[in-house]
Amino acid sequence: MKTLRALILTLLLALLLAAPALAAPGTLEVRDSAGYFAPQSVRTVSLVLDGRTLETDIPAFILNGRTLVPVRVISEDLGASVTWKQETMQVQIENGRTSILLTIGSAEAMVNGQTVRLYDGVPATMARQDGLTRTMVPVRFVTEQLGASVEFDDAASAVQISAPQAPTYAVTAPRLQGGVVTVAADSAAELSVFTLPGRVVADFPGGVLADSSFGKLAVDGTAVAAVRYNQYDQGYDDARVARVVFDLREGYGIDDLGLDFTGGTLTVTQPEAPPEPVIPPEPEAPEQPDLPPLVVLDAGHGGTDIGAPYFGLYEKDLTLPITLETGALLEAAGYRVEYTRREDATVSLAARAEQANTQQADIFVSIHANAFAQKPEVSGLETYYLVDGVRAKVLAESIHRAVLDATGANDRGLRTANFYVLRNTTMPAVLVETGYMSNEAECAQLASVEYQRLLAGGIAAGIAAYLGPISES
Repeated sequence: MKTLRALILTLLLALLLAAPALAAPGTLEVRDSAGYFAPQSVRTVSLVLDGRTLETDIPAFILNGRTLVPVRVISEDLGASVTWKQETMQVQIENGRTSILLTIGSAEAMVNGQTVRLYDGVPATMARQDGLTRTMVPVRFVTEQLGASVEFDDAASAVQISAPQAPTYAVTAPRLQGGVVTVAADSAAELSVFTLPGRVVADFPGGVLADSSFGKLAVDGTAVAAVRYNQYDQGYDDARVARVVFDLREGYGIDDLGLDFTGGTLTVTQPEAPPEPVIPPEPEAPEQPDLPPLVVLDAGHGGTDIGAPYFGLYEKDLTLPITLETGALLEAAGYRVEYTRREDATVSLAARAEQANTQQADIFVSIHANAFAQKPEVSGLETYYLVDGVRAKVLAESIHRAVLDATGANDRGLRTANFYVLRNTTMPAVLVETGYMSNEAECAQLASVEYQRLLAGGIAAGIAAYLGPISES
C-alpha cells in the first residue's frame, strides 16, 4: 500500500511540473503606504506594444487587480517624456497634448490640470529588485490617457498595447503660377506657420506629401527665391508632418507675403516688383564652397542621470568616451561634429533634440548601453530608428552593419522605437545600444578602451558610408 501511495504522489508531482504556468510568479520589494519597501509575491506579465515585446529591467506585475509597469518604458515608447520630481515624489508625463502628474502613493492624478481618480484606487508606487528601484504606474490609466488602447491576454500573461494612430491626409507639392505659390491639402487640414532667419515655414501636422517626399521649386519672385518641401515622419507631436519652406530674398519678411489658408489650400502671393535702380555691375564674387555635413552626437545620460548601473559602472561614463572618439574620427575625415555634452553634465532630452534642430544637423546619433536584469545572458548590439523613418532606417542599417563588422558583437538586429530624441528631431536620427551592461562579460568589454575604440570606429564608418565622402572642391 505504501508503495502504491508513493507511486501516486510521484505521478502527481510529475504532472504538476509538466503543466504550463499561466502566470509568471515572482518576488519584488514594493513600496507600501507608509513609504517602506516590503517583499511581495506578485504575478509578473510581459508588455507588448504593437506586436513588439518591450524589455524592462524590473518586470511589470499585477497588484490589487491592476497591472503596474515601469513609467519610463511605457511612456517613452508611446512618445511621451518623463520627469521625476524627487522633492515631491511625483512623476510628470507629457506628450505635447496631455500632461499627467502622478504622486507616489496617491490614488488621484492631475490630467491637464484636472483631478482624476485612478482606476480601482490603485496608485503609482515604486518597486525594487536586484538593487534597482523603478517608479511603477497603472498601465491602463497612463496608456489610455496618452491615447493608446490596452487588452490583457490572460493565457499569455501579457498586456497588449496598441499605440494611437494619428489620422493623415494628402498634401500636394507646391505649385507656381503667375508668381503665386499654392499648396493644396484636405479641407480639414491644420496649418502651423512660423519664421526662421531668411525663411517662412508652413507645417501641415498629419500631412503626407502626395507627389514626392522632398523637392525644391524655383520661384525667383520679388520676395520668394525658392520653395523647398520635405516629409518628416520622425518628429514633433504628430507622427507625420509635411513641411513647406519659403526661402526669402534679403530684406523681406513674412509681412511682405500675402498668406491665405482657406478650405485646406495655402495661397502665398508676393508684392509687385519695384522699379529696378540702375546699379553699376559689381565684380562676381567667387562661389563659396558648400560646408561639410554636420553630425550631432549625443552621449546618453550624464550628470544626475546616471543611466544603467552595473558592476560598479554607470552608463553615462561609458557612452561619453565612445561618443568623443566617434566625433574625433569624423572630424579627422572632414565632417563637422557637434556634441550634446562633452563632459559629465545633465542635459534634458528636449535640449538634446532642440540643439540638433537649431543647428540644422544633417544627422543625429545617440549612443547608449543597454540592460536587461532578468536575463543577464542577453548581449549584443541593437540600433533603433523611428517607425516610418525611411532615411533614418538607411542610416541605422549603415551604422549597425559597420559596428558589427568592427566589433564582432552579437547581432540583436535593427529595431524601431518612439524614443523622445528620435521623435523630436527633424533630421534622420538613430539610437545605438552598444551592448548590455547587465551581461558581466559585455559590461567589462564596454569599459575597455580598446573595445570603445572599435565601437567608435564602427559608428563613424557607418555614418561616413551614409553621408558619403567629403568633396575636395
